[in-house]
Amino acid sequence: MIARIDQVEESHCVLNEENLSEFKAACQTAIANGKNMFEFNGTLVDVDFAKYTIIYLEQMA
Repeated sequence: MIARIDQVEESHCVLNEENLSEFKAACQTAIANGKNMFEFNGTLVDVDFAKYTIIYLEQMA
């Protein structure tokens, strides 16, 4: 399952202030390894989606 903000209740991938840095690191690792998807808390996440999600959450903080 690819996590989307509007489907977070259906996913194991819940982002919050405590795990945002871990999510960001997982995304950066995937990019460095040339991957377009990565697993986070049991959920497969698209790198492009993750980048926009990180930007959005950092602006909301």
